[in-house]
Amino acid sequence: MSNQVPPPSLGRAGALVVFPGALGDLLCAMPAMREIYRRHGGRVTVLCKGDLVPLVRAAEIGDAAPIEGRAAAWLFAAEPPPEADAFFAAFAVVESFSGSAAPEVARNLGRWLGHAARVHPFRPPVPRHLAEHFLGCIGAPRAAAEIATVEVSAGEAAVAAARARMAALPRPVLAVHPGSGGRSKRWSRSGFVEIADRWRARGGGVVIVLGPAEAGESSLWKAAGVVLEPPSVLELAAQLGAADAYLGNDSGASHLAGAVGVRGAAVFGPTDPALWRPLSPRIVACRLAPWTACEEAAPRAAVDAVDRALVPAATSP
Repeated sequence: MSNQVPPPSLGRAGALVVFPGALGDLLCAMPAMREIYRRHGGRVTVLCKGDLVPLVRAAEIGDAAPIEGRAAAWLFAAEPPPEADAFFAAFAVVESFSGSAAPEVARNLGRWLGHAARVHPFRPPVPRHLAEHFLGCIGAPRAAAEIATVEVSAGEAAVAAARARMAALPRPVLAVHPGSGGRSKRWSRSGFVEIADRWRARGGGVVIVLGPAEAGESSLWKAAGVVLEPPSVLELAAQLGAADAYLGNDSGASHLAGAVGVRGAAVFGPTDPALWRPLSPRIVACRLAPWTACEEAAPRAAVDAVDRALVPAATSP
């Protein structure tokens, strides 16, 4: 864990956003963070998970620092040290999506910034899309259908390098991310394999993208396509951006696929796409009922439905 305290580089005119969420949560929060960025003339610091710091910077919604450091911990302290007073008082505004259930957080922020600091619930109190919730928290209400995804690029050089690694594969290349942070959200492994087989039978190439939650599964997917295990979120963004189409579950990777602009589909079962779908219109939300879990065999009708959802990705530039 880092103990480094990020300096508020833009001083009293800036805003601090405290955000504890994972990849998908952060991508849903980016429209709200872009609005905060607009209001404060780009003077924004985001405390987020350390592995997501490069993503915040790549999205150009502010500077970022790891939430694992001391600054976020001070919010919950019974008696924050004097350096906490100096750190938080350097900002004009604090929007915290952490600590809504902890009275210490509201008390400390009130002492440092008064009404210029707000603590928001991380999850919506009523059913609504997460991006809609975050925008509502900062006083910028918008219907989910009107919220555009914030585009993210890993950089031309990184995408070009990822394309070079896929050069031996026939085009179009389908990137399949069969995992998710929540195992209950993982669709049938046999279903993903069947989709990969169909894609290759139509002349395309397939890469299987595995994340930290799928560590140790490489051998299970080698027959389905070329297995890639990106070491960072920006490398994942580059590999998704280098593909021609995408298929995944309700996961952070599916939100990232939409943010990098690739066409494809995200498969939903136990979760409602009206609340959790990627914002990008390029990613089709395909809800399957009945749902077949990771270790179960997918019925042909479900595989056919997912295959049809990928048609726009296979036929559109």
